[in-house]
Amino acid sequence: MRSYLCLLASLVCAFAQSASLTLKKETPVYDRPTSGAKVLMRLKAGKVIQISDEERDGYVQLATKSGRALWIKHSLEAESLEDDIVSSEGGKSSFKRLTIDFGASTGTTSGVSFFEANVGLNWFLQEWLIWRNALFYRTGSGATQSLVGLDTSFRATKNIDPIQVHGGLGYRIATQSVHAPFGEAGLMFSAGGVQIGANVKYILLSATQTGASDQLIYSLIFSGSGVIF
Repeated sequence: MRSYLCLLASLVCAFAQSASLTLKKETPVYDRPTSGAKVLMRLKAGKVIQISDEERDGYVQLATKSGRALWIKHSLEAESLEDDIVSSEGGKSSFKRLTIDFGASTGTTSGVSFFEANVGLNWFLQEWLIWRNALFYRTGSGATQSLVGLDTSFRATKNIDPIQVHGGLGYRIATQSVHAPFGEAGLMFSAGGVQIGANVKYILLSATQTGASDQLIYSLIFSGSGVIF
């Protein structure tokens, strides 16, 4: 009971003396506020953490559940230990953000290959749920028609560092009356603020056009640090 009361008191003190900080970039957490300190882990952008008013030589101390001393460089915009750091107001994490990515795709229609380029905006509705809207342009040879359009979809994501897997459902709206639902799945690799990945999209043209063949599209995706806000 006594240890429980001490822990409760430390949490109350941590909240009373701390302020929230939204992470805008990946940031290391250190075991002490000195040069040569050990990096304990890294957190992703978008998390809201609590920091105390304790500052030493450019390092600021993080509020933690256990009361242990963890530090970040004040000039960077923070990361924290996943489970130990007191995270955000009311226990809620800050997930709402907008990111951008670029992609190149290939596929076939009626036996003729085509190429697509796209740029996508990803609005995080939850940490695991993204509303994605991507403008694309298709070009090809022979009987392949050039298309311009929009793919809008909802993607569920799961982070398994350094890989992020995703899958979702959406709808394609394009010129030449190419409108159809689609399903997709893929994965992304993260390294140094850059993401590179692949995606497979199956477009059910037969659901909206009599006699049309469904299309399978393979994509390569590139994303920079990508956080717009």
